[in-house]
Amino acid sequence: MKRNTLFIASLWACTSGLFAQNIQDPVLVRINNKPVTRSEFEAVYNKNNTASQAIDPKTREEYLDLYINFRLKVEEAMAMGLDTSAAFKKELEGYRRQLAAPYLNVRTVTDDLVKEAFERSREDVHAYHILFIANSDADPKDTLTIYRKALAIKKSIKNPATDFPKLARELSEDPSAKENSGDLGFFNVFQMVYPFETAAYNTPVGKVSDPVRSTFGYHLIYVAERRPARGKMRAAHIFVETGEEKDAEILKQKEQKINEIYAKLKAGDDFAKLAAEFSDDTRSAGQGGELPLFGTGQMVQIFEDAVYGLAANGDVAAPIQTDYGWHIVKRLELKPLPEFDAVKDEYAERVKRDGRNIQSKEAFYALVKKEYGYTEQLKNITALEKLISDSYYEGSWSTDGLDKYDKPIFKIEDKVYMPEVREFTQQDLIKYLNENKKYQRKPKTSPSLIVPTLFEQFVKDRLTDFETERLSAKYPEYRALINEYHDGILLFELMDKKVWSKAVKDTSGLRAFYDAFSNKPVWPLRYRLYTFSCKDEATAKRVKKLAGKQLKTSKDLDINTLNKEINADSQLNMECAFTILPAKNVDYIDSNKVATGFTPFARRNDFVKFAYIKEILPAGPKKLAEARGFYTTAYQDSLEKEWLADLRNRFPVEINKEVLKP
Repeated sequence: MKRNTLFIASLWACTSGLFAQNIQDPVLVRINNKPVTRSEFEAVYNKNNTASQAIDPKTREEYLDLYINFRLKVEEAMAMGLDTSAAFKKELEGYRRQLAAPYLNVRTVTDDLVKEAFERSREDVHAYHILFIANSDADPKDTLTIYRKALAIKKSIKNPATDFPKLARELSEDPSAKENSGDLGFFNVFQMVYPFETAAYNTPVGKVSDPVRSTFGYHLIYVAERRPARGKMRAAHIFVETGEEKDAEILKQKEQKINEIYAKLKAGDDFAKLAAEFSDDTRSAGQGGELPLFGTGQMVQIFEDAVYGLAANGDVAAPIQTDYGWHIVKRLELKPLPEFDAVKDEYAERVKRDGRNIQSKEAFYALVKKEYGYTEQLKNITALEKLISDSYYEGSWSTDGLDKYDKPIFKIEDKVYMPEVREFTQQDLIKYLNENKKYQRKPKTSPSLIVPTLFEQFVKDRLTDFETERLSAKYPEYRALINEYHDGILLFELMDKKVWSKAVKDTSGLRAFYDAFSNKPVWPLRYRLYTFSCKDEATAKRVKKLAGKQLKTSKDLDINTLNKEINADSQLNMECAFTILPAKNVDYIDSNKVATGFTPFARRNDFVKFAYIKEILPAGPKKLAEARGFYTTAYQDSLEKEWLADLRNRFPVEINKEVLKP
C-alpha cells in the first residue's frame, strides 16, 4: 500500500494529467516524506472538529499540529513493527467484524422492522403465558410432541380469564408461574423475545394464541388487556430500605419512618428536602429523589401503578411497599409518546441487537447468494449424514479415512470487486462438523438434522467471510473506518508503552517529577467530624449532651447507640454521620472561629444542624499519595511532550502553509 502511494506520487511529477489533479488537491504536509493532501486533512478536520465544536473547537492551524502529532506516533508504531504482532492483528480483526455488521444486513428489511416496532410501541399489552420447554436443537419429533401437547391444552381452554391462570400454575415450566399464574403484567416493544412479542401483539384481547416457538420452548399466550402506551415518566421517590431485613422491630421502625415522612409531606414540607435528608437511595437523594426516565415494564408493577395512577404533575402517593423497601412516589412529568423521527435511530440500533434482526440477516444471505451466483450440490451434502456415528455424540469422532469425500458442495464467484471463484467441498463440511461441538453430546440428535443445520450455518459463515473481504472495495466509507481503527489501535499500544504504563511503573521518575512540580494541587480547609441534623433545638440539646457524654470516655462516637436513644419514638428526630468535609461544604460552621469540639447550633431548612469536629485539616499541597492520579497524569503529559519533540527530530515534517489557507 505504501509503495503504491509513493509510486502514484512520483507519477504526479511527470504526468501532465495527474499533475493537474495534484493542483486541484495539493499536498498540505509531508510527514516522514509521506504526503497528506488537503482533502485528506479536511476530511479528518471536518469530522473531528465538528464533533467537538461545543467543547473545544480548533482552528485549522491548531488541528494540523494535533494531526501531525498523531501521524508521527503512527509512523513510530509502524517503525517498531507493532502492526505485525499477533495481538494487533487479532484486535483489528475484531473491530473489522464489528464495523462490517451494518453492511451485512438488508437495510430495507431493517427499516420495516423499525416501523413495526414503532407502531407496537404505541400500545401496552397485558399477557399471561404457559411455557413448555423445548431446546432449540431438539429433535423435530420431540418438538412436534411438545407442540401437539401445547395445542391440545389450548383447545381445552373454555374460559381463558379463569382457566388460563389455573393451567399456568399447574402446567407451565416457567418456575415463576406457580406464584404469578403466568402473569407477565403489561409490557411494550423490545421487552420480550421477538416471536413472543409478535404473537402477543397479534392475538386479540381475551384470546389464546397458537403455540409460539422461542429459544425457551413453546408458549401459549393469553392476552388479557391492551391499552394505549402510557409514555415515559419522570418521577421522584423517597426510599426507606428494608432489603432482606428479618428483624420485626427494625421493620416496624422502617414503616414508622416512612409514615412520619409522609405526614411531613401532607403538612406541607418540601419533597426534595425530605428526600435529601431521609431517602436511602443515595443515587437520587441529592437530586430531590428524582429517578431516571422510565416506562412500562421498567419498574416493579406496584411502583409503576402508583406513579402512573397520579392524576397530575406534582401529585404524591401514599407510601407503598416493594421487595426493596418503602417508597413515597411523586409524579414530576409524564412525557408524551415520541414521534417516529425522534426514535427511529434508537430503534434501528435495538433492532440490530434484537432477535428480530434475523429477518434482515436472512435477506442479506439471499442477496449475497444471488450476487455471487451461489450453487449447491444437495446430494453431496446429504451423503455425509451416514458418516455420523455413535462416536460423534461421544466427542470422539474421527475423520481419518474420510479423504475420499471431496466432492463439491457449493460454489460462489465474484466477477466485479475482487474477481475470484471459491468452491467448497465435502472435506470443508466434514471439518466443520468435527469442529462444531453443538451436537456432539447426548441425547442424540438425528444426522438428518445435524448435517443440514450445520451445512446451513457453514454456508452463512462462508458467505459472510466472502462479503466482508470485499467491503473495503465496495464501500469507501468502510475502508476509511478500518484505516482509522488500524491507526487508533497502533496509537493506543504505543502510548501505553511510551507514556501511560511507563508513568505508572516508573515510581522513582514520578517521585522526582512530584518533587520538582511547582503547581501542586492543594487541599482546602477540611474537617474530620460528626454531623448532626435534628428536628428541633430541644432534640439538638439532648443529642449534644448524650454525644458529649460518650466522647468523654471514648475517642469515637457510637452512632447506633445514640440513634436508639434519640430516635426511639421517631426515626426523623435525628440524622448523624461521620465524614471528612471541606469547610466550604459546611455552611453552618464559621471557618473564622472554628475549633475542635462541638459547633454552635444553626437552623437550616427546618432542621437544627451542628457538628463535633474531631480534627481540623489545614489547607495545603496534596501529597503524592493523596493525589497520585493527578500527578501521574501530569507526569504522562510531560513524558509525551518530550517524546513528541524526539519524534519531530527523527521524522521530518514539511508544511505547505499556503495550502492550509481556506
